[in-house]
Amino acid sequence: MNKHIILYTTISFLLLSCRTSEKTIEINQLKTNYEIVVLLNKEHKKIALIEFPVKIKLKNNSISEKSFSSINYKYFPYEKGIGVPLYVEQNDKLIRIKQSKKKEIQSKGIQEYIIYTRHRVDTSRSIQKSFNSYIDKMISSNLDTLTIGTVDEFKKSNRKILDILTDKDSISVDMWNAKNIVVPVAW
Repeated sequence: MNKHIILYTTISFLLLSCRTSEKTIEINQLKTNYEIVVLLNKEHKKIALIEFPVKIKLKNNSISEKSFSSINYKYFPYEKGIGVPLYVEQNDKLIRIKQSKKKEIQSKGIQEYIIYTRHRVDTSRSIQKSFNSYIDKMISSNLDTLTIGTVDEFKKSNRKILDILTDKDSISVDMWNAKNIVVPVAW
């Protein structure tokens, strides 16, 4: 009987010590100094899209390599949005990489990526009014895209628009052989 108790206690201890409360993959949104891009619909003289840069850090807390295929931005309330380009930073430049290609994170490794969201902008006067200075500059310079500053700068003057465009949005990492990881966007 004592052998069984000792054996049971030993096995229980070993099994419980293997459990971890730490997430296998951690996702953190980091601040970035990359600039927001607005795209003009020249025919209607309105901002059609606004692209926010999002820097993401993936940390593998596992003792084994983990793989994923893509990082997606989920636009609430839409199930599907416009795909987002994925970049890595090399020598202070953004290098675009394929979303569909398998990407690995080494055991205890960290990888950082940049995505640019593609938010459709409401064509109503109340929203477009906030973009008038950019629209005028783009029309006078014959531009269809314009960088308008960082997210932090945009937040200071256009917090309401940022909140309207990104409320309840999330970032999803499509893992290989594991459940996808979804976290809310935080500005």
